[in-house]
Amino acid sequence: MGNDILRREERYLQKIRNDIEERLYDLLVLHIRDAYVRLRVHCEENEHLRTEFLSLLEGALSSIQDTMSPYNKRFMHRYMLLISNVILQYDTSRQDIKDLKKRIIEDFTHAEADEHGYIPLNYQMNEVRLTYDVGYLAYLVKKYIEQEQWTRALYCFKAVEMIEPDHRSLEQWHGEIWSNLDMTEPSVSRPERPMGTAVALDTNVAYGLISDDIGEYRFKDRPLLDASSLISENIVIMTPSVVNELRNHLEFTKVQIRSFCKHHSRFDADVLCSTIDKRFSDLVDTYALKTPVCYDEDLIGSIRAFYLRYIPTLERLFEEKTHRMAISHRLRKLAQRVDLLPEQGDLELLAEVVTLQEDQGRDIGLVSLDKDFTLFSSDIEDTFGVRVYSPSDMG
Repeated sequence: MGNDILRREERYLQKIRNDIEERLYDLLVLHIRDAYVRLRVHCEENEHLRTEFLSLLEGALSSIQDTMSPYNKRFMHRYMLLISNVILQYDTSRQDIKDLKKRIIEDFTHAEADEHGYIPLNYQMNEVRLTYDVGYLAYLVKKYIEQEQWTRALYCFKAVEMIEPDHRSLEQWHGEIWSNLDMTEPSVSRPERPMGTAVALDTNVAYGLISDDIGEYRFKDRPLLDASSLISENIVIMTPSVVNELRNHLEFTKVQIRSFCKHHSRFDADVLCSTIDKRFSDLVDTYALKTPVCYDEDLIGSIRAFYLRYIPTLERLFEEKTHRMAISHRLRKLAQRVDLLPEQGDLELLAEVVTLQEDQGRDIGLVSLDKDFTLFSSDIEDTFGVRVYSPSDMG
């Protein structure tokens, strides 16, 4: 009977070998997942079978790299990550495979590992964006629950919930995580309308100033804002982090405009994009700080610690902001965050404003449409001394 089982498993390996030779990588991924169930016990008992199986998978990685092109890279990267994860299930010490995964994810995200070579959680989230395989994230949910790292468990839980809403453990995990989270609710204040004060613009507000009233073209995400009163009644500031983020946002906007204008000939993409470029240049020349703001990294840590008190609120905000998005877009938004905290650019902006207040010895407000700021306005002022205004306060 033992020989029959071995022969059956060897025949199964032949099927995997055929997939590789015929370059049927989609079938290969299905078969190696099945093979993990069918071969694991026998591979542990039979070194030859284990070695041959892993050798086949390594050959598959080489074959995929040989057939990769700019046109199929995303699909090939997905196959390589899935195959790499199977290899690591059999041998977690394979640093070469871990390095390969890092290179793939870096190529996809243009991100970098930290100085210790550790793959942060957002790296894992970016891998899921490529593979849509939540196996390792499900493992992390269980691991962080065992370690009582509830915010990290929730972060991983969100991705599993998006991709596999029928996952058998979701209800159990949800109960364990939420019963252990700090349920502190933020305090919201309605500050008086700013008058004659210095105010730093969040990126979304600066974007609104640029995209306001460009002929007949309408920006679907253009915020409602009384720009004239904001500028005429206050001292407006744009910090370096906002300038950089706004520049990147506008580059993406111009790509969207050119795509739109290809199908709507009455709009001139060159004119629209030139208008945006000029308005950005004028805004930067007039309001951007000329020198960098050197905040202490410990301040970023303090801001993170501040927001960690409100994880349930941040989770609700994330759902509110993303629930209408496609899963791929929601995963991208999740990958831009750590532990569901506001994005790094928001943390940097608040750190810049706090530092400017201390350096200049005067009050500097923050004008934002983002609920990551406005919903926490009272607590931000109490903790960091920064008054947060929403555009409705300008009217």
